[in-house]
Amino acid sequence: MNYTKEILNDIMLDAQNGFTLAQIADRLNISYAVLYADYCNPDLPVKMFYDSGVAKGKSITDNALFELAKNGSTSAKQMYDQKISDARLSNKFREIFDA
Repeated sequence: MNYTKEILNDIMLDAQNGFTLAQIADRLNISYAVLYADYCNPDLPVKMFYDSGVAKGKSITDNALFELAKNGSTSAKQMYDQKISDARLSNKFREIFDA
């Protein structure tokens, strides 16, 4: 399928808001099979825009969590500390498996 910049930006925004590929396909009135195949195709930018949207959504919520933790929410602090611990562990695994 030919994706316009507008459609790619819609995919990114939907992914940022937590939509699945199936939900995005429904919203854009595209066959899920086509969207999924294009997502898996390294020659098309669909995966990059979708994954970028997911990362942006996580960044927004992580920033909100950080602000809550910084302002004294003990539950947010616990969640933030766990996210930091998980990230460090993930980085170590990545170092091991990439070596």
